[in-house]
Amino acid sequence: MTGNGLHEGEARRQALDAAYTQGFALWQRAELAACVFLVEPHGLGGIHLRSPAGPVRDTWLSEVQRMAGDLPHASVPAGTPEGRLIGGVSIEQSLRLGTLVSTRGLLAEANGGVVILRMADQLEAADAAPIAQALEQGEVRVERAGTSRTDAARFGLIALDEGEGPDETTPANLTGRLCLHADLFAIPPRCAGPFDLDAQDIEAARKRLGDVTVSDDIVEAIVGAAATFQIPSLRAPLFCLRAARALAALEGRAEVNEADAKRACDLTLAHLATLPAPDQDESAPPPPEEQASTEDDPAHQGLPEGALEDQLIEAVRNGALLGALQEGARAEAQRRALAQGRSGAQTRGGAKGRPDRPRPARGRTSGRIDLLATLRAAAPWQTLRGRGDSRLKLRPSDLHVKRHRHRAESSVIFVVDASGSAALNRLAEVKGAIELLLSECYARRDHVSLIAFRGETSEALLPPTRSLTRVRRALAGLPA
Repeated sequence: MTGNGLHEGEARRQALDAAYTQGFALWQRAELAACVFLVEPHGLGGIHLRSPAGPVRDTWLSEVQRMAGDLPHASVPAGTPEGRLIGGVSIEQSLRLGTLVSTRGLLAEANGGVVILRMADQLEAADAAPIAQALEQGEVRVERAGTSRTDAARFGLIALDEGEGPDETTPANLTGRLCLHADLFAIPPRCAGPFDLDAQDIEAARKRLGDVTVSDDIVEAIVGAAATFQIPSLRAPLFCLRAARALAALEGRAEVNEADAKRACDLTLAHLATLPAPDQDESAPPPPEEQASTEDDPAHQGLPEGALEDQLIEAVRNGALLGALQEGARAEAQRRALAQGRSGAQTRGGAKGRPDRPRPARGRTSGRIDLLATLRAAAPWQTLRGRGDSRLKLRPSDLHVKRHRHRAESSVIFVVDASGSAALNRLAEVKGAIELLLSECYARRDHVSLIAFRGETSEALLPPTRSLTRVRRALAGLPA
């Protein structure tokens, strides 16, 4: 083997070792987040888990289920109807008894346990609202078609996010109610192994949790760290305190110490920080000699004033180095981008897109009949309609039609001045801009078009399209 081959092999080996070291650190962090979550699932809200489908995520989920023991759990795929999620009406029993019979939903069935929300990145904010409301209130309320039902739903949520880009992420109204964040994207499969703790350890920590106390100094330091990084959520410091208490309970201690606070800040605040902490002013005057002599006094054994807060700030910064800070910045940029303009706006109607709530037909002659919604509307009236022959009595007011929701299409039109000696350069810039725009907005299925004008005439050089292949072929032959 040549010298260059030896150097290349050594470089690959070092790269693999570095990837393994980083992956092992990320796996340990994800393991710690799972243990903390299971100590107090509802109090901590849940975990936002960024991970593709694969052996790493499967191992993590199987270990979480093993440590959860006998806790109730439910798996909720994306697109689950709201009636199945929070509860609704049993069609079979309602038709048999002639009156509406309400049933519990998946969230209520997981009361006191864990709910696994799959493909959370595919949810819209409106679809995530019932889950977020249940997390906030600890119960679900169903009031529809003349029925009213309230069920306890104190659960912790594991939101599985498979989105790879900033425009593929879990809705903010859901992630804002989840205490913990973990990322498995950069973990090699060989780094994923069994957790050190088991169900008995989690149960013992859960029993000790009520006796764990937190000093005022640690509370002030956590709030100060959140303020330093300009974290707007008021839930974040509260979640951090709860995570610190859970960490102390896992270690068997009755009081939260500095190490618990630092690890809690790493797990709960790092992914929310949008600005780095400002560097300390090196030009600040040194502390007076009287203060130094006070610190040397054996009667003052605690940390100097502000030292704990500095340690927590450093812990948040170290957590950001693992990628959580960059992910938060991308999510915020995507939120602002979608908030401007109408690109990606939701429209209802038609026969394409995701199913939406059905609506009464009210004389409409178009649209597909929603059979289940129609039966729910007709069930409570069967006794009054005299169903003596056991046949279902329907009225026009019972009919409901299906609706679908999809993103509205939008078009971006480039208008270029093709006159003068600089037309060639301008068209070259526009060609690059169109290709870049299409590659970035392909997921939103935007259209782009190009119109050139010179003098009093104009020409549509590229009709509206969203095909990358067609754009490259058309742009290659555009005249200048």
